[in-house]
Amino acid sequence: MKLKLTGILVSFTLLFGCSTVEEKENDLEEIGLNGKVKSIRVISYVAIDKFGKLSKGKRESKSNSVYDNHEYILFNEVGNKIEINTFSPDGNINSKGFFNITKKEIELR
Repeated sequence: MKLKLTGILVSFTLLFGCSTVEEKENDLEEIGLNGKVKSIRVISYVAIDKFGKLSKGKRESKSNSVYDNHEYILFNEVGNKIEINTFSPDGNINSKGFFNITKKEIELR
């Protein structure tokens, strides 16, 4: 009986202990981009509904959401973020952040 219980425990340990979770290699893969990307620019616009068709409005937003800021993100050669700049809709810079790859942290300036 002890041998069967030990065998079952070993089997479960091997089964669940060896399962792997696919980790992303870099920041580009985490956001779903492939290839050599040097930078991306994210700009939010107000959507205007004209008779059921949406069109692009002004670069300002009607809410106080985090998405009101526009972002410019720079990547290094291996696809990790090295700098992120946020701008207000009128183009003024709100913050600059520099990523420290070795410590996995960001320094805001």
